[in-house]
Amino acid sequence: FLFDEKVFDKQYFREMMRQSRKRKKIKREEIRLLLVESRSDTLRFMESPDIETIPGLIEDLNKFVQNTKNDPSQSSLYSHEQFDMDRYRDHILSTLSWDNILFSEIEPLCADFRDDKIYRFITLVFMDHEQEVELNQSGNDLSIQRLYNEAYA
Repeated sequence: FLFDEKVFDKQYFREMMRQSRKRKKIKREEIRLLLVESRSDTLRFMESPDIETIPGLIEDLNKFVQNTKNDPSQSSLYSHEQFDMDRYRDHILSTLSWDNILFSEIEPLCADFRDDKIYRFITLVFMDHEQEVELNQSGNDLSIQRLYNEAYA
């Protein structure tokens, strides 16, 4: 086999790589400029949009949010019992020992199981932030470990 001396010259390879990087950089810049030029101008409204001019939009939005009432006080969002984080914190602390327990082992405080689960979880996230407990994923459940904190002792 006959080998060209240029093939094994390090300087030759370095120069080729430098040129390749330069061509690539120029091509990237050209594409960027093309994309910048292809952008549309900012859309400016001459007047505020009026949603009542679109027939059926309000009814469709009400169906979408599953709320046909226009009065927010009648919304199902406000019909739930008031969330008291301190009450849930006290309940969780009374359930915890120094051993790990699972989230599913904490007894609910309110009749609506779904809301109670949400309230317990929110409370635990705040307790974790305050370093009162440590939360870890345990399969489809949550493992809760009480932490000792001298500031709370």
